[in-house]
Amino acid sequence: MVKKLGFFIPLVLTLTACGGGSDDSNGSTNGPNTGNNKIQCNKGIPSGMTPLGRGIFDQDLYSIDTQYDSNLPPSQAKPHLVGEKLSLNKHTLYTSTVAISHPESEVETQSHNFDYLLNDKGLFTTKEYTQANDGSWPIGYIHSMSENQITFNHFNDVCDLEVYSSDLELEKIDLSGQPISLLFEQDQNVSHIGYKHIENGFGYFIDPSWPISAEEKQRKQNFEIMLKDKTLFPTGSYVYLMKPIKQNSTVYYFDEEPTDYSTLQEWAKNTYKNHKNWKEIKVGGYQVLQALNDDQTYNCSIDPAILKDGKVYDGECELAGKITDKFNIDFYMNKSTYDAVRTQLKTYYGFK
Repeated sequence: MVKKLGFFIPLVLTLTACGGGSDDSNGSTNGPNTGNNKIQCNKGIPSGMTPLGRGIFDQDLYSIDTQYDSNLPPSQAKPHLVGEKLSLNKHTLYTSTVAISHPESEVETQSHNFDYLLNDKGLFTTKEYTQANDGSWPIGYIHSMSENQITFNHFNDVCDLEVYSSDLELEKIDLSGQPISLLFEQDQNVSHIGYKHIENGFGYFIDPSWPISAEEKQRKQNFEIMLKDKTLFPTGSYVYLMKPIKQNSTVYYFDEEPTDYSTLQEWAKNTYKNHKNWKEIKVGGYQVLQALNDDQTYNCSIDPAILKDGKVYDGECELAGKITDKFNIDFYMNKSTYDAVRTQLKTYYGFK
């Protein structure tokens, strides 16, 4: 899973970046220039960048959502509640995950990075994507931030700051002195069940809409009791709502496992039998089969295919200038809010 390749899909600075990576990109390399500073890159972790000003990641941020146990077959896997912490160390953003509702569950502590990122400068790899000593995972770089805006780029082995860069804006919502039950209000302005201040998955889990199992019925009952609690959020409690994301450059990304097809056309014929409108283009020296809309614009809702070393890969793409408006909006909490919510979950659900 790419934890919200949400925060981190496409998360700006116009920088002179190092050249496109190759399959053997690793170790310590020179990276992009930022003003008078030259970035040093050691296994995907940059140093020597111009210090960031003050901003939203002067603090850790947290989110609560659901995961499925990846070690179980889909028919047996059930959602469980997890908490994620995002921490900034210099310019690198790290993530760590803990189980909340089912401590015995296998937790996806790693936000999956695609093995290859491709743009018009070339092919970039993520082979050096490894866990830090504290158990967290690097997910990318923040090279500009303020109180509510961030410029983010995905992790890559040569610390290139433009390969998968996006602008992100967060709306700060003050919950200080408000009842904790306010956090679970639903948005009546949408046709689906949506929550104003939390991830939908979190809301669906603690308040099942159509409880069937005994466990779900108990959670429904726990939720109704919790809503009656008059506990207030302490001063300084905030939630951050992620606004739609602007993608700064067109990028293609894919994993290292190729398909069984030998040509791009064979892949398209068998993978998207009903889609006939394709264009073969060259991106960073590689052949890409790109789906087109009726007006001949690029269509990234249909996977592109990438030809690399004579093998065909099923990929994904994001287009420059695209505004990503997600169905399930991402929310992040500061520690004061997160601790208050975790206390409620422990009190009324017995969660960890």
